[in-house]
Amino acid sequence: MALGHVPRKTKKQGLGSVLSSLTFLGAEVSEDDWVYADEHGVVISKTEECC
Repeated sequence: MALGHVPRKTKKQGLGSVLSSLTFLGAEVSEDDWVYADEHGVVISKTEECC
């Protein structure tokens, strides 16, 4: 739910990381993974599964 029509400005703290892995609901996504998503779900693949 939005709080208003204009987004609130954030305080930049310079925190963050690049090329690190993330974990979503127990599934790890690494920097070289391919992530595909649509209205039915999400697939995480080690190889490109193009069209």
